[in-house]
Amino acid sequence: DLVIKHNATNSVVDNITGDLIIQNQADDSDISFRSDDGSSGVTEYFRVDGGAEQVKFFKNTEHQDNVQAQFGTGSDLKIYHNGSSSYIQQTGTGKILIDSDSTGINIQSGTGETRFTKSGQNSEIKVDDASQNNKIVLKASGNSYFNGGSVGIGTASPASKLEVDGG
Repeated sequence: DLVIKHNATNSVVDNITGDLIIQNQADDSDISFRSDDGSSGVTEYFRVDGGAEQVKFFKNTEHQDNVQAQFGTGSDLKIYHNGSSSYIQQTGTGKILIDSDSTGINIQSGTGETRFTKSGQNSEIKVDDASQNNKIVLKASGNSYFNGGSVGIGTASPASKLEVDGG
């Protein structure tokens, strides 16, 4: 039911019946997966670390187009690329939370940038143009401004710098 063979080119472990289980029962020990490093040597690609109870990756992983990295018991969080666009998708209950111990989070696209800065009362949101000039600044404390054209409240096409349509 289990065949280990070499055909002068490749080595094969072939299981015919049931599950194939690789198991290490030595306390706090690891299972290491190694292969050619592209430079006539051998390097570790990933390890099942029994002491840390973690799987550690030492090289990049590549998910082909439309193959999802799924997280959560119900595969609630999905990260994937469909060949054209990249997605982070929450499909279960709850929400996506992005948290940083530093002072902010930057979202970049091309050369423009949106920054969310958290620092208590001085929290702010900034939207920059391609030249990194602040076009929108919203502050929790202090002055906020729009510096990218006209602002419309209740209208999508303001005729002046600030137009309020109360209708």
